[in-house]
Amino acid sequence: MSKRQSIERQVDIFLSAYHGMRRLYVEKSNIVLKGVFPFSAEKKGCPLVEDSFRLKILIPTEFPSKLPIVFETGGEIPRIPDYHVNQTDGSLCLGSTLTLGKYIASDPTLTNFAKECIVPYLYAVSLFKNHKISWTFNELGHGIEGLISDYSLMFRVQEPIQILEFITYLGVKKRIANKMPCPCGCNKRFGKCKNGMNANTYRVFGTRNFFKTVAKDFERQLR
Repeated sequence: MSKRQSIERQVDIFLSAYHGMRRLYVEKSNIVLKGVFPFSAEKKGCPLVEDSFRLKILIPTEFPSKLPIVFETGGEIPRIPDYHVNQTDGSLCLGSTLTLGKYIASDPTLTNFAKECIVPYLYAVSLFKNHKISWTFNELGHGIEGLISDYSLMFRVQEPIQILEFITYLGVKKRIANKMPCPCGCNKRFGKCKNGMNANTYRVFGTRNFFKTVAKDFERQLR
């Protein structure tokens, strides 16, 4: 089965699970879905929420090397940073790419992306709007500041250029990357440094192409 056939099959499964969503067209290598996205979720200490939002989802044909982009189209989520909406394009800020990759690593399917990435965000929004409960999941800064904050914790470094090097190394074969100097500045090889060994544990969250895409996007946002 080709990659295109595989993603088409995943879209069919997704649409059978979320009957309110419809396939519209293919735009710039993205399969565009739009419609009503219903969900039911709860968290310990918080109420059960059954709600729905009108969404537009752009699904890259390269999924899971590239992750979907989600927009709320019903006007129920204010386009302000408090609701974790990206100010550049109005897409929902579901989390950093590497964090989302971690959430779906064991099951990199569209339905699992919806379960692990979209539903928790919408649940938090519903609690915030309707129950005055503050953001129930990890709250980071917005835009590039949020990415730097998240990736700093992951790779245990502070400088953006060091973060970029760590991500870039994960896009290289492990045996090659392990021989390179660790970006943390310890003067040890990547494979011998505790920070490098920690970074290598993230390899299970995606393919080399996935990390190459993340590095390219992070570098673009740093400019």
